[in-house]
Amino acid sequence: MLRRKDLTYSQKESRLGLKLLLPSVLFVGVLIVLPIFYNIYLSFHFVSGYDPTHPRFVALDNYVRLLGNEVFWSDLRNAIIYTFGSVLLQLSLGLSIALFLNQEFTGRNLLRGIVLLPYLIPTVCAVFMARWMLDPVQGITNVMLRTIFGFTVNWLGSPGSAMFSAMAVNTWRFFPFVEIALLARLQTISPSLYEAAEIDGASKFRRFVHITLPELAAVLFVVALLRTIWAFNDFQLIYILTGGGPMNSTETLPLLAYREAFDNNNIGMGCTVAMFMTIFLISVFGLYYKIFNPLRETK
Repeated sequence: MLRRKDLTYSQKESRLGLKLLLPSVLFVGVLIVLPIFYNIYLSFHFVSGYDPTHPRFVALDNYVRLLGNEVFWSDLRNAIIYTFGSVLLQLSLGLSIALFLNQEFTGRNLLRGIVLLPYLIPTVCAVFMARWMLDPVQGITNVMLRTIFGFTVNWLGSPGSAMFSAMAVNTWRFFPFVEIALLARLQTISPSLYEAAEIDGASKFRRFVHITLPELAAVLFVVALLRTIWAFNDFQLIYILTGGGPMNSTETLPLLAYREAFDNNNIGMGCTVAMFMTIFLISVFGLYYKIFNPLRETK
């Protein structure tokens, strides 16, 4: 074994690098990798919520029962609709506002700060505010509809409007994240590109399509991916807003995992739902990366 004084400078530097990496590796291993493998282990067991210390091995029974459960497929469909609708609305709204706030006008900095407010409010407070606003009798939304158009909508009480309301609240809560990421990228685009295009006679729409969108492609790719993952795993917003109702119309897979693990006291089944969510998201990420990655090599 080499003594420290016999090591070359390069070898000493490598050892120092490994020592500096060790805390991070241990942190990731204990807080991320270990829970993942424990979740995989539990998904092959029946674990009662009343006696979690004595899991009973059931092989693939949890997976078979889950795939044969109609509620599971209904919740998967709801999760896809909720995720796709929320992300699409957030990208559209965030991009529109980022383009607007990238213009020069008086009070721009103040408005940039105000736009961020929904993202700064805790989710619990934001959702309770939304519930009051969407109240079928006294909510300001229905008061305005009744006053102007003479009708009201049961926003959270009917299946179709409840899902739309959940997507709208999610969009209002998280579009500032999209807006601030896109605005930061917009401010780094060289004005000379637009000046050259304007000299060539390109319209505003063509400048947006051929300059702005390609320059934003990498940021849009990352933002859409992050928002997809977060929306698909979203639990507290839907749980507080609708509780998965009415008639399971807004229940998604995170709520199903919670209900199986804690309401039905079947922790193993809850872990199985979580495993399916992980596999599904990895598959979607692979497909998304292959189709939309703006940095992929083209032949």
